[in-house]
Amino acid sequence: MTNGPHIALPIALRQIRLTPGGIKNGYINIKPLDDFWPEERRGGNVDRALQHLIVEFEGARRAATDISGRHKTLRRVHREVKKFVAAHKLRPGDLIEIVRLAKYEYCIRPG
Repeated sequence: MTNGPHIALPIALRQIRLTPGGIKNGYINIKPLDDFWPEERRGGNVDRALQHLIVEFEGARRAATDISGRHKTLRRVHREVKKFVAAHKLRPGDLIEIVRLAKYEYCIRPG
């Protein structure tokens, strides 16, 4: 038996490949929009969701966001995505992991 705090295991994990356009424009395609992403945190084509997710970009920062139903991306975190990509020297084709830590909390880290 070990001493120290217990660290919860992720609820779910998904790997996604970065695209050239995503890196240039600061977005991550998060398709498919399935039960990995809470439906109540998804916006419509133009309308934002009423509630947000908390997403931590490892090595960059945390941000509150919802999901764009039209583009299948995290909305309004372009700056954080660009900082994350630069901090880890990621390139098109590299894998990243999106870890679901809790119902509305995620961590994005290099794959």
